[in-house]
Amino acid sequence: SRQFLVPMCVWVNKVQRKPFVKINKRKIVYRGSLIDIMGVDLIIKAMPTLIKAIPNVILEIYGDGIERNNLESLANKLRVSRQVKFHGWIRDRKELEELMSDGALGIATFNTKILDDTVKNADPSKIKDYTLMGMPIITTKALSTYKEIEKYHCGIVINYEVKELAKVIIKLLSHEKLLKEYRDNALKYISQYDCGKLFEENVGRVLARKN
Repeated sequence: SRQFLVPMCVWVNKVQRKPFVKINKRKIVYRGSLIDIMGVDLIIKAMPTLIKAIPNVILEIYGDGIERNNLESLANKLRVSRQVKFHGWIRDRKELEELMSDGALGIATFNTKILDDTVKNADPSKIKDYTLMGMPIITTKALSTYKEIEKYHCGIVINYEVKELAKVIIKLLSHEKLLKEYRDNALKYISQYDCGKLFEENVGRVLARKN
Protein backbone atom coordinates (compact mmCIF):
# COMPACT_ATOMS: atom_id res chain seq x y z
CA SER A 1 0.00 0.00 0.00
CA ARG A 2 3.04 2.27 0.30
CA GLN A 3 4.32 1.58 -3.21
CA PHE A 4 3.29 2.71 -6.68
CA LEU A 5 4.18 0.78 -9.81
CA VAL A 6 5.33 3.21 -12.50
CA PRO A 7 6.25 2.08 -16.04
CA MET A 8 9.52 3.04 -17.69
CA CYS A 9 9.11 6.41 -19.34
CA VAL A 10 10.51 8.22 -22.39
CA TRP A 11 10.79 11.88 -23.34
CA VAL A 12 8.30 11.93 -26.20
CA ASN A 13 8.96 15.50 -27.33
CA LYS A 14 12.75 15.37 -27.18
CA VAL A 15 13.40 13.17 -30.21
CA GLN A 16 13.69 14.13 -33.87
CA ARG A 17 11.24 11.97 -35.80
CA LYS A 18 11.04 11.94 -39.54
CA PRO A 19 7.66 12.62 -41.15
CA PHE A 20 6.05 9.68 -42.90
CA VAL A 21 7.03 10.93 -46.34
CA LYS A 22 10.73 10.79 -45.39
CA ILE A 23 10.99 7.38 -43.76
CA ASN A 24 12.43 4.39 -45.61
CA LYS A 25 9.32 2.30 -46.14
CA ARG A 26 11.47 -0.76 -46.80
CA LYS A 27 13.57 -0.56 -43.63
CA ILE A 28 13.03 -3.03 -40.79
CA VAL A 29 14.78 -2.36 -37.48
CA TYR A 30 15.91 -4.56 -34.61
CA ARG A 31 17.44 -2.87 -31.54
CA GLY A 32 18.70 -4.93 -28.63
CA SER A 33 20.73 -7.87 -27.42
CA LEU A 34 21.52 -10.73 -29.77
CA ILE A 35 20.60 -13.68 -27.57
CA ASP A 36 18.41 -16.66 -28.36
CA ILE A 37 15.30 -15.57 -26.46
CA MET A 38 15.08 -12.37 -28.54
CA GLY A 39 14.14 -14.37 -31.63
CA VAL A 40 16.22 -12.40 -34.14
CA ASP A 41 16.70 -15.60 -36.12
CA LEU A 42 13.00 -15.47 -37.07
CA ILE A 43 13.29 -12.25 -39.06
CA ILE A 44 16.49 -13.41 -40.78
CA LYS A 45 14.76 -16.65 -41.79
CA ALA A 46 11.91 -14.55 -43.21
CA MET A 47 14.22 -12.38 -45.32
CA PRO A 48 14.32 -14.63 -48.46
CA THR A 49 10.52 -14.45 -48.69
CA LEU A 50 10.53 -10.71 -47.99
CA ILE A 51 13.16 -10.03 -50.64
CA LYS A 52 11.10 -11.84 -53.28
CA ALA A 53 8.04 -9.76 -52.44
CA ILE A 54 9.87 -6.47 -51.70
CA PRO A 55 13.25 -6.56 -53.51
CA ASN A 56 14.79 -3.52 -51.78
CA VAL A 57 13.80 -4.47 -48.21
CA ILE A 58 16.57 -4.21 -45.60
CA LEU A 59 17.04 -5.26 -41.99
CA GLU A 60 19.19 -3.02 -39.79
CA ILE A 61 20.36 -4.58 -36.52
CA TYR A 62 21.60 -2.28 -33.75
CA GLY A 63 22.95 -4.45 -30.96
CA ASP A 64 25.28 -7.31 -30.15
CA GLY A 65 25.52 -10.51 -28.14
CA ILE A 66 26.57 -14.12 -28.03
CA GLU A 67 24.31 -15.08 -30.96
CA ARG A 68 25.80 -12.57 -33.39
CA ASN A 69 28.14 -15.03 -35.12
CA ASN A 70 25.33 -17.56 -35.50
CA LEU A 71 22.99 -14.93 -36.90
CA GLU A 72 25.60 -13.68 -39.36
CA SER A 73 26.23 -17.27 -40.46
CA LEU A 74 22.48 -17.76 -40.90
CA ALA A 75 22.27 -14.64 -43.08
CA ASN A 76 25.16 -15.90 -45.20
CA LYS A 77 23.64 -19.37 -45.50
CA LEU A 78 20.33 -17.90 -46.68
CA ARG A 79 22.19 -15.50 -49.03
CA VAL A 80 20.61 -12.42 -47.49
CA SER A 81 23.71 -10.88 -45.91
CA ARG A 82 23.58 -7.91 -48.30
CA GLN A 83 20.14 -7.03 -46.96
CA VAL A 84 20.94 -7.70 -43.28
CA LYS A 85 23.28 -5.17 -41.66
CA PHE A 86 24.85 -5.74 -38.23
CA HIS A 87 25.92 -2.43 -36.67
CA GLY A 88 26.80 -3.55 -33.14
CA TRP A 89 25.91 -1.42 -30.14
CA ILE A 90 25.38 2.27 -30.83
CA ARG A 91 26.34 3.82 -27.50
CA ASP A 92 25.47 7.40 -28.36
CA ARG A 93 21.74 7.81 -27.82
CA LYS A 94 21.31 10.65 -30.30
CA GLU A 95 23.15 8.70 -32.97
CA LEU A 96 20.95 5.67 -32.35
CA GLU A 97 17.79 7.75 -32.62
CA GLU A 98 19.03 9.25 -35.88
CA LEU A 99 19.79 5.81 -37.31
CA MET A 100 16.38 4.47 -36.34
CA SER A 101 14.42 7.57 -37.26
CA ASP A 102 13.70 6.51 -40.85
CA GLY A 103 12.70 2.94 -39.97
CA ALA A 104 9.34 1.57 -41.07
CA LEU A 105 8.93 -1.33 -38.63
CA GLY A 106 10.42 -2.49 -35.34
CA ILE A 107 10.99 -6.18 -34.62
CA ALA A 108 10.46 -7.66 -31.14
CA THR A 109 9.76 -11.31 -31.95
CA PHE A 110 10.66 -12.87 -28.60
CA ASN A 111 11.03 -16.62 -28.89
CA THR A 112 8.00 -18.10 -27.14
CA LYS A 113 9.49 -21.60 -27.39
CA ILE A 114 12.32 -20.87 -24.94
CA LEU A 115 10.69 -18.08 -22.99
CA ASP A 116 11.31 -17.55 -19.30
CA ASP A 117 9.80 -15.23 -16.69
CA THR A 118 12.63 -12.72 -17.18
CA VAL A 119 11.11 -11.73 -20.52
CA LYS A 120 7.48 -12.45 -19.70
CA ASN A 121 7.45 -9.99 -16.82
CA ALA A 122 9.70 -7.39 -18.44
CA ASP A 123 9.06 -3.93 -19.85
CA PRO A 124 11.41 -4.12 -22.88
CA SER A 125 12.90 -0.78 -23.81
CA LYS A 126 12.91 -1.72 -27.50
CA ILE A 127 9.11 -1.56 -27.59
CA LYS A 128 9.15 2.03 -26.41
CA ASP A 129 12.15 2.95 -28.56
CA TYR A 130 10.37 1.76 -31.68
CA THR A 131 7.10 3.52 -30.96
CA LEU A 132 8.97 6.62 -29.80
CA MET A 133 10.37 6.87 -33.33
CA GLY A 134 6.92 6.20 -34.77
CA MET A 135 7.61 2.61 -35.78
CA PRO A 136 4.86 0.02 -35.44
CA ILE A 137 5.94 -3.19 -33.70
CA ILE A 138 5.81 -6.81 -34.72
CA THR A 139 5.98 -8.95 -31.60
CA THR A 140 4.82 -12.22 -30.05
CA LYS A 141 2.70 -13.19 -27.07
CA ALA A 142 5.86 -13.50 -24.98
CA LEU A 143 5.15 -10.18 -23.29
CA SER A 144 2.46 -9.67 -20.70
CA THR A 145 1.69 -6.34 -22.40
CA TYR A 146 0.97 -7.75 -25.86
CA LYS A 147 -2.77 -7.08 -25.44
CA GLU A 148 -2.04 -3.39 -24.97
CA ILE A 149 -0.23 -3.36 -28.32
CA GLU A 150 -3.26 -4.98 -29.93
CA LYS A 151 -5.59 -2.54 -28.18
CA TYR A 152 -3.79 0.50 -29.57
CA HIS A 153 -3.32 -1.08 -33.01
CA CYS A 154 0.27 0.10 -32.87
CA GLY A 155 1.67 -3.28 -33.84
CA ILE A 156 0.84 -6.83 -34.84
CA VAL A 157 1.15 -9.80 -32.49
CA ILE A 158 2.10 -13.04 -34.23
CA ASN A 159 2.82 -16.64 -33.41
CA TYR A 160 6.50 -17.57 -33.48
CA GLU A 161 6.41 -18.64 -37.13
CA VAL A 162 8.51 -17.50 -40.09
CA LYS A 163 5.65 -17.59 -42.60
CA GLU A 164 3.36 -15.55 -40.38
CA LEU A 165 6.07 -12.96 -39.76
CA ALA A 166 6.79 -12.61 -43.47
CA LYS A 167 3.10 -12.29 -44.24
CA VAL A 168 2.43 -9.41 -41.85
CA ILE A 169 5.59 -7.54 -42.88
CA ILE A 170 4.66 -7.78 -46.56
CA LYS A 171 1.15 -6.60 -45.72
CA LEU A 172 2.36 -3.51 -43.84
CA LEU A 173 5.16 -2.54 -46.21
CA SER A 174 3.00 -3.02 -49.29
CA HIS A 175 0.18 -0.75 -48.14
CA GLU A 176 1.31 2.78 -47.28
CA LYS A 177 -2.08 3.83 -45.95
CA LEU A 178 -2.08 0.94 -43.49
CA LEU A 179 1.53 1.57 -42.48
CA LYS A 180 0.73 5.25 -41.88
CA GLU A 181 -2.27 4.28 -39.73
CA TYR A 182 -0.13 2.01 -37.57
CA ARG A 183 2.57 4.68 -37.32
CA ASP A 184 0.05 7.23 -36.07
CA ASN A 185 -1.21 4.70 -33.53
CA ALA A 186 2.37 4.02 -32.35
CA LEU A 187 2.76 7.70 -31.46
CA LYS A 188 -0.55 7.67 -29.60
CA TYR A 189 0.55 4.57 -27.71
CA ILE A 190 3.89 6.01 -26.58
CA SER A 191 2.39 9.35 -25.50
CA GLN A 192 0.98 7.71 -22.36
CA TYR A 193 4.56 6.92 -21.27
CA ASP A 194 5.93 10.45 -21.56
CA CYS A 195 8.24 11.14 -18.61
CA GLY A 196 6.75 14.54 -17.91
CA LYS A 197 3.25 13.12 -17.78
CA LEU A 198 4.22 10.19 -15.54
CA PHE A 199 6.37 12.31 -13.22
CA GLU A 200 3.55 14.80 -12.72
CA GLU A 201 0.96 12.12 -12.05
CA ASN A 202 3.07 10.01 -9.69
CA VAL A 203 4.88 12.74 -7.78
CA GLY A 204 1.43 14.17 -7.17
CA ARG A 205 0.28 10.82 -5.74
CA VAL A 206 3.28 10.65 -3.40
CA LEU A 207 2.78 14.20 -2.15
CA ALA A 208 -0.91 13.54 -1.63
CA ARG A 209 -0.10 10.55 0.56
CA LYS A 210 2.19 12.67 2.75
CA ASN A 211 -0.48 15.25 3.45
